[in-house]
Amino acid sequence: MPQNFYEVLWIFIIYAFIGWCTEVSYAALDTGKFVNRGFLNGPYCPIYGCGVVIVVAILTPLKENLLILFAGSFLLTSVLEYITGYILEKVFHNKWWDYSDKPFNIKGYVCLKFSILGTGMYLYHGYHSSDHLCSHPLYSVRAWRSAAQYYHVRVRGRLHHHGHDDSEIQ
Repeated sequence: MPQNFYEVLWIFIIYAFIGWCTEVSYAALDTGKFVNRGFLNGPYCPIYGCGVVIVVAILTPLKENLLILFAGSFLLTSVLEYITGYILEKVFHNKWWDYSDKPFNIKGYVCLKFSILGTGMYLYHGYHSSDHLCSHPLYSVRAWRSAAQYYHVRVRGRLHHHGHDDSEIQ
């Protein structure tokens, strides 16, 4: 569990970046080209950082009970995604993501498939990484480097394999 504001900030920054890499990777593999995901300029999706911070802060005392941890992560992150999608649409008059075509969706803001996948990510990182992040400052450097390496090796390699040049990827 984070012990101070700086640890919470590091968790937020790291996982906002990892979330952006995840979004970009998924979009690139789905469309075959680089798509900068998110509504901000820069390599981060704040909803992922917020999700991990919420899961770590609220559910760490329950981390020994995996079923409650899964259900809590699923509920907390799904509510976060729904509220965030709703607010973004009302403020910017634009729907930043739309799951209306997916089964088991709620007004297109959340759907079962991505809620389960997201919960798995939050559980993995929240359950396995939060103590390391908080107790070992260099772990955060490894997390950044791992995410960047994943992006460069997997996504850029896949895009080059499909015949896209660097001007389309950058």
